[in-house]
Amino acid sequence: MFEYKRLRRVKTVLAIYLAGRERTYHHWQVFSCGADGVCIEFDRDKLLAGFDRADGVTHRHVEYELVSNAN
Repeated sequence: MFEYKRLRRVKTVLAIYLAGRERTYHHWQVFSCGADGVCIEFDRDKLLAGFDRADGVTHRHVEYELVSNAN
């Protein structure tokens, strides 16, 4: 995110991770230090509709791939 901010020459870049199902520690660890963070539940359809009406806000579904440690 720092590199994106630098390249876009903007003062602030914010991100939010929204899980559609069970969360894991890894997801929290990416955006917070230690035990910092909070879990808030939203009505998915209403939230996405709000994003669609907000200027400068983008959203999309992301499929994460399993990374294998096999040599």
